[in-house]
Amino acid sequence: MTDFEERLKNYIDTEEIFQTGDRLLLAVSGGADSVALLRALCSISERWNADYQMEVCHIEHGIRGQESVEDAEFVENLCRNLGVLCKTYSVDALGYAKERGLSVEEGARILRYQKFRELATENQQKIVVAHHGCDNVETMLFQLSRGSGLRGFIGMPPVKGRICRPLLFATRDDIVQYLAELQQDYRTDSTNQELTYARNKIRHQVLPVLEEVNPEAISHMMRSMDLLRPLLKEHYRFVQKELQQAMNPKGELLCDRVRNMEEYLQGEVIHEWVRKHSVHAKDIGQVHIDALVSLLSKEVGKSISLPYASVVRGYETLRYLPEGTEQATLACGQELSTADAKRRIPQHRFEEAVTFPSLEMGQRMELSFDGYQVKLELVERNPEESPKIKEMTYTKCFDYDKIQDIIQFRNRCTGDRIAVMKHGSKKLKDYLIDAKIPREWRDNLILLSDGQNIMWIIGDRMSEKYKVDNHTKRIIKIEIWRNS
Repeated sequence: MTDFEERLKNYIDTEEIFQTGDRLLLAVSGGADSVALLRALCSISERWNADYQMEVCHIEHGIRGQESVEDAEFVENLCRNLGVLCKTYSVDALGYAKERGLSVEEGARILRYQKFRELATENQQKIVVAHHGCDNVETMLFQLSRGSGLRGFIGMPPVKGRICRPLLFATRDDIVQYLAELQQDYRTDSTNQELTYARNKIRHQVLPVLEEVNPEAISHMMRSMDLLRPLLKEHYRFVQKELQQAMNPKGELLCDRVRNMEEYLQGEVIHEWVRKHSVHAKDIGQVHIDALVSLLSKEVGKSISLPYASVVRGYETLRYLPEGTEQATLACGQELSTADAKRRIPQHRFEEAVTFPSLEMGQRMELSFDGYQVKLELVERNPEESPKIKEMTYTKCFDYDKIQDIIQFRNRCTGDRIAVMKHGSKKLKDYLIDAKIPREWRDNLILLSDGQNIMWIIGDRMSEKYKVDNHTKRIIKIEIWRNS
């Protein structure tokens, strides 16, 4: 039993990474890290009677031609010699990345983990990957350089869901030395030397300089991450509690609630809120969080673009809209997200009011203005039919005999009122405030008016005063839509 294997067994037990008899799916690329992990776990399973039920998965990404094929053959031969079942899968990382506008590295990672999760879920396995301590330091430096905030200090945890990382205790030198003791060869990925990848720059250019300053720099950073992890875990428990109190039932963030928090906590809560909604949370940096904090105080309708999403300032909340969120294209032209489907309120600025012509009983008529089409129809109500009429967003029926002045489409004017109850009315201005219609929309709302009485705010509500009831004799039906 080697010292490396003993340290690995102690780390597995201390961090409770997995238990005797667990079903393990090992991700083995053929590189030094995954080969060392495979060899060490085979030894531990045999010598400590851990009885790990291991299976190896190798992913061929279709990136490096013959070199990639030889990697797969190497892993298959190694597993055959160790008596471990090995399955190899091929994916088109180049095509996937190009189709989605991702880097090849990111596309390969996504496809790789999709396959791991698919197999592990099907077979009730834990996914075991070979990230080691130096990888974790690289991750920390990479995250901090992108403005990750406090969470960047956590790095990669030993266990996250099904994913297990039992080599986080070891450095790259520890792994290479262990393989040398076993006289075990391994494959080297030529792309690991390319400085086009940010991680490779940190590995080959940043870490060597830090080790010149202090040969134990990497070990010290690994230790610091271990010390910080439990402290930050408690911190984020607190942040999660604050977040739960700062969201409405729809998962939207309450602006006033967050603005009243301590300044440091605002960014933390917003970051956790984005993480809750996004599968691309690792791409969110401090520049995005700062912009979202500023958005809390912006006017309604303002938005911030995030990687693969956007956040929109609502009347009282921030709303997270994933990329590709279906847009509700309104019949009258205003576009809102489906989260606001109930408020399909078109806007238009009238140079002058559009006045309706007089109608005869049974007459139908169409009129148009500035790209909008309106259909009018005056009919006699059948007294045997129920006065209740199905509500439609852009088609309304009104009691024609309750209209006292000329009918017009226009914007709001001083003195406008709307009946929101059967008896009495309120100022239109007060209604718009109570209904939380954004301030910048109010002057451009399309209103159907009877003098200074508002019959209908298009896309929002009609007045109670003009609704059809048992006493109605004549009905005017009005439909409005925007020409395509």
